[in-house]
Amino acid sequence: QGLFITTAAISTTGFPIAGLSHLPAVTLILLTLLMFIGGSSESTAGGIKLARIIIGYRGIAWWFKRMFARSKVLVPFTYAGENVPASVAEQEISKNMLVIILSFLTVCLATIVALQFNMFYPDVTSLIFDIVSAMSSCGLSAGYVSAGMPLASKWVFILVMWIGRLEVIPVIVLFMGIFRGSP
Repeated sequence: QGLFITTAAISTTGFPIAGLSHLPAVTLILLTLLMFIGGSSESTAGGIKLARIIIGYRGIAWWFKRMFARSKVLVPFTYAGENVPASVAEQEISKNMLVIILSFLTVCLATIVALQFNMFYPDVTSLIFDIVSAMSSCGLSAGYVSAGMPLASKWVFILVMWIGRLEVIPVIVLFMGIFRGSP
């Protein structure tokens, strides 16, 4: 049962075989992390994708190596067995880290807004689980999402699902185009 739920979370297929509201908080947090990461690139899985996490992790390690290396030492960034020029590596790492950070901030903001409209909901872990599930288009629920939740929370979840499906950067570009207008 645990393996099935874990597979459903990381592949964002959303097939629950049991209610998730009875799971311990630490299990929900781990499943939330798996849903947030999602599947591999070019798959239909939601989430921010495993490749972004790998590039982000390697990029942080590379930045620290460069920071602590002597000034004349060139620390190469390698990806898929090939050296990547520093300017390209910095740009790609920055883009990936931007997506990761903006996705995390979206989850945080959605959690705060949903809590504002339903302040008496006691289980924040389940709320975060359901928001990440909505953002990664997973479909698993720990119990917050229901027909009886406040209308404003429903709109928060609709917006989070839309942002998660399109990804954060295209949504920001869309809104920038709308609010800036045509030149």
